[in-house]
Amino acid sequence: MNALINEFETLDNDAIALSSDSLQTAANLSELVTMRSQQWQAYFNALALFGFEAWLQERAPDVRLERDNASVFEPTQAGAIAATYGLTVNQFRVCLIPIDSEPDTVISLSRILIESAEFRPHFYVLVELYEEQEQAIIKGWLRADNLIARQSELSLSTDWKYEIPQAWFEPDCDNLLLYWRCASPAMIDLPSLAPTIASDRYSWLQLLTQPAIDTAQWLQEEWQALVNDLTWVLLPPVASASGLRSSGATLNRSPLSELETILTAIERTGMRLPSNARAAYQDFELGEYPLRLYAVIGSEVATDGAIAWSLLAILGKATDRDLPVDLILQISDITGVLVERQLEARGAYLFAEVEGTPEERFLVTAALADGTTRSLPPFAFQAE
Repeated sequence: MNALINEFETLDNDAIALSSDSLQTAANLSELVTMRSQQWQAYFNALALFGFEAWLQERAPDVRLERDNASVFEPTQAGAIAATYGLTVNQFRVCLIPIDSEPDTVISLSRILIESAEFRPHFYVLVELYEEQEQAIIKGWLRADNLIARQSELSLSTDWKYEIPQAWFEPDCDNLLLYWRCASPAMIDLPSLAPTIASDRYSWLQLLTQPAIDTAQWLQEEWQALVNDLTWVLLPPVASASGLRSSGATLNRSPLSELETILTAIERTGMRLPSNARAAYQDFELGEYPLRLYAVIGSEVATDGAIAWSLLAILGKATDRDLPVDLILQISDITGVLVERQLEARGAYLFAEVEGTPEERFLVTAALADGTTRSLPPFAFQAE
């Protein structure tokens, strides 16, 4: 009992109790998330919302919280990132950042919450959660325009997060309440930033939250474990494929032989592959159609040491069944769709190539005109 009392004594006097209904609702929302790896984060994000809501009702019942579009109520978004967004308080856009009770000097914030005008709020609010004690504390807040003004002081990690000093957050939340009571959202100027908004929110989340295929490892042939997990099938080096061409009929129907034929045709268009190009393929279904995607990765190092890498995606059929004529191949990055190709004749295939820097990720999507889509895990180049 003494230990329990001591734990409570360490909590801030402003701690807000989380009701049993809130805890149960948060648990129910997390169970709707199909990706098990995101369920705990979804639970934590929901607790942040309910703690913030209780705090607001106690401290400022005169301000209006609108939460119908909160991310915690959408299973595909609820646990995708460590944040609760989609809230407004007296027309100010608010993003809640749940943090645990362990002291830390930095706050990890997903890139999407800073660089996308669609996701970027007026205020980031820290919600410290004491899940076992069923309490929450509104720990601090930060204006988005102030964060953007200092963005050049931050570095982007390989998992596309910024580590923000907690000291940047103002601890006096009475001043935050003053904004909501006395100010207008127009007074906070949120400049446009590159990259610009992606039109597809779901693609954004996939790019930012799905484990990416590290194509740098791909090229270094350190990817066998990754291949096993993601059902990719590695092919011999592309440069040696031509040497197998003469082996003829026994390989005519093999994926390697098919890729070699396709690459020969593509090269006639003037496209050239990097000398270190490596290829793999994956079979999957889109609606009722069995498809095969070849991915050919290559990289080049410029004289100044800058690395450029390329992704050539080739989408075709995985069986003898013809492809649907409305089949679409897209390659996207965080700015939106970079390349889109649509099938022009049955029996053909689609291909598209993009080039990027190690800071960029690409998402390959197969789609049908009726809205059926299938995106593969994003491709990234995480050079050491």
